Amino acid sequence: MVMGDLDDVKAFYSANNPSRSPKINKVEQYPEWVETAEQEQLFNAVNTQYKTCLNFIQNIKRGEVELVKKRERLIQGTAVCMVAKVHRKQLTPAKQPNITRRIDELNADLEKAFALRKAAIKADRSKRNAELLKQNKQLKSQVKSEIERASVDYFNSFLESNWANSLDSVYEKLKEAKAKIQKLEVENANLRNLNAELEKAIERKLSKEKTLTNIKVVRE
Repeated sequence: MVMGDLDDVKAFYSANNPSRSPKINKVEQYPEWVETAEQEQLFNAVNTQYKTCLNFIQNIKRGEVELVKKRERLIQGTAVCMVAKVHRKQLTPAKQPNITRRIDELNADLEKAFALRKAAIKADRSKRNAELLKQNKQLKSQVKSEIERASVDYFNSFLESNWANSLDSVYEKLKEAKAKIQKLEVENANLRNLNAELEKAIERKLSKEKTLTNIKVVRE
């Protein structure tokens, strides 16, 4: 909420701080403790700075909220004195207790406004994240459905084509070839066994003949 004039500032201040709102002189529109021209200048400058800070707080964006410094969101004595064209040394609790008290009270309101803005940004971020997650989930579900539908369509079109029959024929031929290979492997194994037995028989026969020859030589 951006205040349009001094009355708006006072109305907002009174609504949020009914117990500590200053008494306003209805004729001059200033608190009773504003008695000098310098106090009037300072009072107006404080209100101006309050509106500036409040407007700043309400326009903080999501990516900026954690970067905002206190001096940017609160009324600063130096800024008040510059607007009021008063020397900084004139604005002290000893010299201007009512002005400094008003600055503290308005700064407390600004801190509340900043906390509300921060909470609103956080809530908005959470809402946006939840919405993004929901959209992402819906998109994943949609993509999955599209993939499944495309797969079914592809499979059906494949079954309707000649390729399916061709593959069935190839598969049967592969099965037959595999059976023949397995049969040949068995026969080959049997042949290896027979060959091994034949080699052993030949070795035994040669060994026996050699033994008989040796015996004959010894007898002679």
